[in-house]
Amino acid sequence: MTEQEYFNRVETARRHISGGQLETAGRLLTEMYAYKPTRLLWFVAKAEYILRKDRNPEAALKLLDGKYFLGDDYPGLKECMKLRSKAYRQMGRKDDSIREDYLYQRACGRNCARLEGEVAEALEAVASDAEDEEALRALAGALYHTSDPAAYFIVYMELIRRGCMRRTDHWVHQLRNFGYLEEKIAAEEPGAFILVMDEYLDRSLEILGHLLSCFGHRVYLLTPPLTFETEGRVDLRETVSISMGQAERYPDMCVIPPVALTEGGAAYGDNRDYIIDHICREESPRDHAVVLCSGFLLEDLYTRAGLRGRMGRLSLYESDICEEKVQFGWAGSYLSYISDIYGYDVRQDLEREPEVDFSIVIPARNSSATLRYTLQTCLRQRYQGSYEIVVSDNSVDGSTEGYELCRELNSPKIRYVKTPRSLTLPKSFEFGYLQTRGAFVLSIGSDDGLLPWGLEVIKAVLDQYPEEEILLWERGFYAWPGFNGGQENMFVIPRQYAKEQVGAQYLPTEYLLDLLAKDQQMMYALPMLYINSGFQRRYLKTLLQKTGKLLDGVSQDIPIAIINCCIHERVLSMIYPITIAGMSSASIGYLNNRPDGEKETKQGQIGKTMFQQENLGIYVFGERERRLLPVGADTCDLYIALSRAVEEGLLAEEDADRVLNWETAVTRIVETFSIENEIYDLMIHRNLLTARTLCAEHYGRFRAVCEQALTPRYISADAVKRQRAVKTYVEEPNAQGGETLDASSYNVHNVRQAVELFSTRTGL
Repeated sequence: MTEQEYFNRVETARRHISGGQLETAGRLLTEMYAYKPTRLLWFVAKAEYILRKDRNPEAALKLLDGKYFLGDDYPGLKECMKLRSKAYRQMGRKDDSIREDYLYQRACGRNCARLEGEVAEALEAVASDAEDEEALRALAGALYHTSDPAAYFIVYMELIRRGCMRRTDHWVHQLRNFGYLEEKIAAEEPGAFILVMDEYLDRSLEILGHLLSCFGHRVYLLTPPLTFETEGRVDLRETVSISMGQAERYPDMCVIPPVALTEGGAAYGDNRDYIIDHICREESPRDHAVVLCSGFLLEDLYTRAGLRGRMGRLSLYESDICEEKVQFGWAGSYLSYISDIYGYDVRQDLEREPEVDFSIVIPARNSSATLRYTLQTCLRQRYQGSYEIVVSDNSVDGSTEGYELCRELNSPKIRYVKTPRSLTLPKSFEFGYLQTRGAFVLSIGSDDGLLPWGLEVIKAVLDQYPEEEILLWERGFYAWPGFNGGQENMFVIPRQYAKEQVGAQYLPTEYLLDLLAKDQQMMYALPMLYINSGFQRRYLKTLLQKTGKLLDGVSQDIPIAIINCCIHERVLSMIYPITIAGMSSASIGYLNNRPDGEKETKQGQIGKTMFQQENLGIYVFGERERRLLPVGADTCDLYIALSRAVEEGLLAEEDADRVLNWETAVTRIVETFSIENEIYDLMIHRNLLTARTLCAEHYGRFRAVCEQALTPRYISADAVKRQRAVKTYVEEPNAQGGETLDASSYNVHNVRQAVELFSTRTGL
């Protein structure tokens, strides 16, 4: 079936729906759902069917939620937005209907002068009388209609503060990191807000600044830069005193004029990044501020020298049309930023002196069924020295299973800590690391295993290399029953080992990156500080010193591995197994890479919650990171991490290009994304636009790959089930003297038994 034939059949179903032939339409839609990928137009037709048959606009909207991308006019988008507007009107939600119409018009490049004019009029009305409640309500409505969520949210919060509006949960509260913005605005302790004007935003920022001052916050407004011609280059840091000297301090805000410099008529920079850094360091008690500006300017600011490592984007990129609106991020000290998330000053943790030899960190989330066996492997260590097992419980829905399990095991080595709130996976690991009291820290997941000699061997190596902050080792692999169909029960011993011959050696990180360029699977051999490596606790300070951050990334493993390779010339490695990487059906990574239709279990919904519904502490991709398809797979995380390292100034662009072959990357990333995933169409078109705007030189290749990926193909549900049931591995020895086995043949049903089998087979 060609793409056009696919669309023709879907359009036929839509005509049947409009003509009232619902039974015929339903059969045709069911037939077309077997053709993958499922296109946006099919979801539109299904939503129309629901609206006509069940007269349920809420269900129709829910079906379309998250299925489309506002950045380019692609097949089905026009129909999707019109239907959403219609559904909102039927629900009596006129404001949402207007917003949907506005977004579609903007996505198609059409003029929305009337609605934009309403925003301008409302701004002037509030500027004339900031106490006018009706003017403020009108401004909130205009900002809502033009989909300016951050600006709307500030006005909305002010209306609540005045008692003019009641807080209600709606779509704005679910936007990523808006929970953080809400907490910062409503905080009793005054904070610093820095608003930066540019060609897209001026008057609105002035009004928002005044509203933020009503909450008692210190507000700094940076006006558009004043341009000066110089004879020769001037260090922009030296111009900060000029800008601050010209600052005008009013009761509600401090207005600061930045400086832009030219030489021979050519601009070579401005000092806005250095001003922001100065405000954080000198005028904010906690070296911290929230920055508000256009998305375009925000992308520019956090990559500048004055803020490198001291700024991060928090509002999610949606499309270029939204980048003209108010976006927000944090600036200043990363420790202050995460202290807000965790609810206490984390600096005390960084300064803590070790109390035991080792800390084994196990972040857990509603995973007590597998955690039990992971803990058993940690408790059965040969090591006679001191160690602790930190169970960092990030469970949701009020679950106490983790706590009850720790009580049941009743070991003084187990230290249970509850996360202060529901955290994303990287933040859950970061929080766990901060809770440790061990001199050396290693982390494993709640379905992984620690081999019985693990701590004993690590201690012996550390005694020989006390100055090394990172230690890398090998790991086995075990797929729990029920994992990934044909991969379940897979058990791997990487190579043949000799007892107590650990083979400690230094590996140049340049060598590791060279290997990575040849084989992307080598990413699992990089020092991830999780499952395959650990670190001296003092390394947290080193990491902060060299990067400005701790575990700030899209995941807890691949990004930190790339960073470690960027800031170290070499890493100490053992050719010896210490851990077993377990993969179970409860693994968050596994749940979020399965087709959406298979995520209806409670655990699956928990997995989706971590990445899609939390609104605080979530990592947001920068401009370079968006160049490739963010599908949540490890391959994608690798490419994103390399792009991020360049963005952070940790890796030279030519080195990243050497490791990252764009043509290969495009193909591999598309291949990692399941064609059965219901947002496949969205992701392809989103990234076609990204490729066109950010890496035009590779666009032709990217488009060819994506067009092929979108070719409809019939996929039988029964065939899929049969395929997943087929064993995807071969039981055989490998060239290094290791072996791959079916663990079930050895009566292995959990990771503790997998550890026992590993011990028996290796004799270690």
